Amino acid sequence: MVLRDSIFGDDFALNSGYIFPTFAYYGTYYFTVHSQVWGSVMISVNRYVTVCQPLSKMARLYDRIDKPLLYSINIIVPFLMMVRMLFQGSVYYYRTPTGELNVYTPMPIVRNNALQGLIVSIVGSLVCAVCYFLVIRRLASAHRDPNGALRDYGREKMLTIVGFALFLALCASTLFYVLICIHAADDDNKDVNVIRTYYIYAIMALTFVNPWMLIITNKNTRR
Repeated sequence: MVLRDSIFGDDFALNSGYIFPTFAYYGTYYFTVHSQVWGSVMISVNRYVTVCQPLSKMARLYDRIDKPLLYSINIIVPFLMMVRMLFQGSVYYYRTPTGELNVYTPMPIVRNNALQGLIVSIVGSLVCAVCYFLVIRRLASAHRDPNGALRDYGREKMLTIVGFALFLALCASTLFYVLICIHAADDDNKDVNVIRTYYIYAIMALTFVNPWMLIITNKNTRR
């Protein structure tokens, strides 16, 4: 009990100052968000390169890149996108009158974070939209013209559907950021907290849409 309360319990959170709450808040929330947006963009660009530019230098680069390097890029880039947030000001835990433990984030920081999240989500959504527009146009062209068909039209079509579902989830998360920005601009902390409560569903959609959508594919496509 002492170990739990000292290291993992409420007492530790309340007495840990600003460093732990800051990294816990941004690490579990905004790093996840930036990672998911970056991942959505990477998948969309990969779809574009694979379907529309299969013989390009970018396609060869995708084939040659080592997995450890790819994993490193997928960690470093989202961190660099959000590192500014870590130095904005104080974030700390407090106990509500009902006894619950919450994170206190000053409203100016909420506005800045929401604005950055909105910009990142919009830019990511636009990149994904352009990629899937070009991919769908290429697939439609290949379907109409058998002579210009892709090497594996069925596989590319199914993978594009899976990736497009991820793009739709990203659009849904962008909508949440729009709502947070609107209410944060009015200093409406109550509504911001309500929106945050439901934002977990957008995060879950971004996290799990790919595995669930892969159910509609066959075993060859999943490989």
